[in-house]
Amino acid sequence: MSLFKLAWVQRGFLVARRCVHNTAIHSSSLRDWSQLHPVALNYLTFEPSDGATRATRATRAPPDQASAPSKGPIVICHGMLGCAQNWSTLARLIANRTERMVLVPDARNHGQSPKLGPITYPHLAADLRRLCHDLDLNDITLIGHSLGGRTAMLLALLESAPIKHSCVHPTTRGGIKRMNNFLQALANVDFQAIPDSASFNQAKAIVDRILARSMGDQTLRSWLLMNLTQSSEDEGKFKYSWSFDVHLFEAHFEKDLVRVPGQEQWVPFGKPTLFLGGAKSNYIPRDGHDLIRRHFPGAVFDYVADAGHFVHVDNPEEFLRKL
Repeated sequence: MSLFKLAWVQRGFLVARRCVHNTAIHSSSLRDWSQLHPVALNYLTFEPSDGATRATRATRAPPDQASAPSKGPIVICHGMLGCAQNWSTLARLIANRTERMVLVPDARNHGQSPKLGPITYPHLAADLRRLCHDLDLNDITLIGHSLGGRTAMLLALLESAPIKHSCVHPTTRGGIKRMNNFLQALANVDFQAIPDSASFNQAKAIVDRILARSMGDQTLRSWLLMNLTQSSEDEGKFKYSWSFDVHLFEAHFEKDLVRVPGQEQWVPFGKPTLFLGGAKSNYIPRDGHDLIRRHFPGAVFDYVADAGHFVHVDNPEEFLRKL
């Protein structure tokens, strides 16, 4: 069964509130996409090929429609502090296995997309909607993780016309404190302490040592370090920074990214939807299936063995088999 994949954020979805707190966007106007001023997102494209998949990066230019497969495209929405590049390996595999074009956008304030606020789910959904509209995408299958899953779910619940299928994999309230700790650790990195003569690998090692003081998980640090960027000031001198504005995340995380707004405007998404969680995670609780089906009556639930929140990282082979 072909499915529209969204990332499931357990508590944030279950306790969705009626409005976005302390922002200019109210639930009564969530469908007025124009007032959200959606931004043009950077994205990568992956097309099926013989053994390798071509990836192209663009901000506004659409992918080569002439060479695109006849099947509808797959759009992958990454999680918070992630980026399109994180998904490159899996996107290539998905493109080849499904024989479909795969697009992976950088959400606003992520990767190479604009470092702009506000960062709210209505704004993120509006950006995603603009991308699909600008590229004239139809019969879309959405795959989302965490922040990207919530974004995809909101878009599906508000406007599902171009969306063919849907899927979801995980977030819990227990993750709020953890994310706040991540943001604090990222904000505490003093890039001025990195010599301007340091190579990228040297700078990466320095930042890794700084993060290790409060973050013991090497895999997690390596993932976060994919957001380290280098810019050239003078010949042989470099400046380092995060690809995102960490202060924007700090300003919006608990206020705007813990709950999904506009429940009174949600229209049940009846198309096939896979909620895919990790067997070691409680992000998609089994006692919450009935509540989820109120909004996604076509929901199917499945769990990946030996996987936690990062289902696609912990057990990528089984993750791919279940898509």
